[in-house]
Amino acid sequence: MPANILLHTELLGFFALACSFIAAMLAIACFYRKDQLKTLYQLMFFCISLGAWNLGTALSTLVPDTALLPFIEAITYPFVALTALTFFLFCYAHYTEKDHIGYKITLPLFIIPIITIIFSLLYPVTGFFQTFTGKILYNPYRHPETIFGGWFYVHSIYSYALVCLGSILLVIKSSKKETKNRISYILMALISIIYCIQNILVTFGTSFGFRFSTRILHLLLLVIFFGITFYNKKATITYYGKYSFMENINDTLLIFNLKNELIYYNATGKKFFEETGIIYKPYISFPNIFAQNLFTPLGKTYFENTIECYYLQHKDNHQVFYIEKAPIFDKKDTLLGCYLSIKNMKSFDKFTETLEKNAHLDSLCQCSNRALYEEEKNTLLEEAKYPCAVLIADIDDLKTVNDYYGHKTGDEYIKTSYKILQNNLKETEYIYRYKGDEFLIFLQDTTDTKIQTFSDTIKNQCNKQKTEFNFSISIGYSIITNKKESLENHIKIADANMYQQKIRRNLFPVE
Repeated sequence: MPANILLHTELLGFFALACSFIAAMLAIACFYRKDQLKTLYQLMFFCISLGAWNLGTALSTLVPDTALLPFIEAITYPFVALTALTFFLFCYAHYTEKDHIGYKITLPLFIIPIITIIFSLLYPVTGFFQTFTGKILYNPYRHPETIFGGWFYVHSIYSYALVCLGSILLVIKSSKKETKNRISYILMALISIIYCIQNILVTFGTSFGFRFSTRILHLLLLVIFFGITFYNKKATITYYGKYSFMENINDTLLIFNLKNELIYYNATGKKFFEETGIIYKPYISFPNIFAQNLFTPLGKTYFENTIECYYLQHKDNHQVFYIEKAPIFDKKDTLLGCYLSIKNMKSFDKFTETLEKNAHLDSLCQCSNRALYEEEKNTLLEEAKYPCAVLIADIDDLKTVNDYYGHKTGDEYIKTSYKILQNNLKETEYIYRYKGDEFLIFLQDTTDTKIQTFSDTIKNQCNKQKTEFNFSISIGYSIITNKKESLENHIKIADANMYQQKIRRNLFPVE
């Protein structure tokens, strides 16, 4: 064999072997993330098929025994068809963005590759696909002389059609307005079109350049397809978002198979087992979890559509759990199992308590708001120590501060005013944010002198504030002597006195 032919053959063989190795590594990477990114499932089979094709090419050029070449060629050709098929399914998965490709699409597409496998492996007895003459050719690399039968052309047209259709799907996908990562799809479409054209040319050309370029394109296909798919942000965020939700949700989530065996529980589920004293074992059955004399049913089971709902109470700690049991179906409505969502009503009580607290809390000052005052106003006079007083404290010129210095400064004005007022109140005295710029204060066991001292203290502390504007609070009050008096009338009196205070401040401003 001439030295240059040997060199071409070995170069092609080693490069094909490298492609096969890279394809195998990428297939393994796809396997480990196939549940996270569904398109990696299709890409995994493409990597396997393309890797097997290149492995066959490497063996046919590197094995020393030329008698093995016809057999190696015979087992390699089916992987060419499978590569075209898995290429199309990968492109189709990207085009549709579906998690699963139905059997109605995939099964018919496997007919021709299966027939190709049969005819190719039966080369010693039939020439439907190919016939080997027994000669070894060296033009310009080593390969057995082959006479192709009729099925070879069916196989070739099928493979070209699938590669062309897959490329077209990527082109269409890249041209859609709703496609976000358009550049990625354009790149995949471009390399696919080049690959499609090159496959047609290589069939009718035997030059070393054509055969060598096939390996280069295989590498580019593998690297570009894997890179773009692996780093698909949308799919990655969706997967980890679902996973994070399931793991971090406050509800216990248990998943059972058709045998009612537990196959998954989230982090909260682990705490549920520990806190309730359920002895967990791998694949523990659903009846055994709730049949350990730990729970008492509360009320009757009821249904909301297909979801079974009921309440259980733990016999020892008396915690109540709300349970929803729902079936799990696949896309063909085949029952796969069920899941249980378990809510600890103690947590729900805390949530309700927090919700009620927030409903009565002013978000800016973190103090009692008008809503809480409306609920408590009827009990204030009932429980008060007389004489008591209601005060209206109004933040002066808040609108002007908001207009000239901005609402951020205005918010700080409100919060500082609240702190000044709050810091001068006793534990038995109440303050509510009554309006945007007003606070309602309820004092007990007080007198005019005490209220005047309180007002002077507030005034002095306001004067100490270092602001670009005049920091001041106008205070009006009304003293209540017994619980039969109207609180609302006293608020009106306090409000009127507050406005008189404002007028005096404006007429006689402090320099």
